[in-house]
Amino acid sequence: MKWTVRRPLGLLLNVQYFIVFSMLAMGIAACDDENLNRGESPVFYTELDNYLFPVPNFESQSSELAVRIQNLGGTELIIASVTLEERDDVKEISILDEDDWDDNLVIISPESERTIRFSWNVLDAQSDEAEVIFYTNAGEYRLVLTTPDIDPDLNVSTEPPSQGDGRGARLELAEVPAGGVGKVVVKLRSVGAIDLTVEQACLLGPDNECAGDRVGSFALCDGSPEVVADCQPV
Repeated sequence: MKWTVRRPLGLLLNVQYFIVFSMLAMGIAACDDENLNRGESPVFYTELDNYLFPVPNFESQSSELAVRIQNLGGTELIIASVTLEERDDVKEISILDEDDWDDNLVIISPESERTIRFSWNVLDAQSDEAEVIFYTNAGEYRLVLTTPDIDPDLNVSTEPPSQGDGRGARLELAEVPAGGVGKVVVKLRSVGAIDLTVEQACLLGPDNECAGDRVGSFALCDGSPEVVADCQPV
């Protein structure tokens, strides 16, 4: 009779230990799941995947673009290096402060951000595109940078001042004595981001077609001569 009582007791104890250990194991697994749910890993985030440079400044012939990199995860985001691959033989796009991104690890704390800036130096009128690759402890991330199409632009001013719009202007030569000479100075200024080429300048004839440097009593001169005898063709 004794052995029939002890064997079930031992079996019961073993079952109880098994249940306790199983509950502990399940508890540990549940804690791991909670950590994952809280985002215990870095998360690389930018507002866009494709960025467009603003129109370049006329004086500097360049434009800058800033991109915010955010870490939305629960641990540090480590950026080991950044590369820029431009899809053009003429290199116009670069990373500003490039040494800060290539020579050192860039660490972004959880719920923090860092700004990387790019420069576009205009060398031709062709639109350009570059791919930026970030190598991080959260993986590899890519952004695309593009430049807008740009055109040459012309500003025309006169002395005395004229009235008109971007298509043309009109002015009146007043107070010119009989047999005297009146003069209008026309200044052409390139105000675009690329070089402007003026192919022709001429006086219009009665049919509104180009008639050359002299039409009637009017002459088109290069520069600003003081007397008609010094007028040189444009």
